[in-house]
Amino acid sequence: MLQVFPSLDRDQLEQLRRTFTGLTAYSIEIRNPRVGVQADIATVRALIVRRMIPRVGRPVANEVEAQFRLRRAGSAWVITA
Repeated sequence: MLQVFPSLDRDQLEQLRRTFTGLTAYSIEIRNPRVGVQADIATVRALIVRRMIPRVGRPVANEVEAQFRLRRAGSAWVITA
């Protein structure tokens, strides 16, 4: 996660670890991405579809419109916000 989203702090990483530990499956789909690029900065808006199967309980699915900000890092892009 830190390779693509290096601005995550320690608490956010721990929350992700706990979330993934409680799941047997997790999938994410990015629909209808709209990308704007200016030099080494990009903004992506898209519909994010998540599907999760917890170790206990019922499967969960949700959709949310999201925006990501990215910065070019050499030949790759990293999420900054």
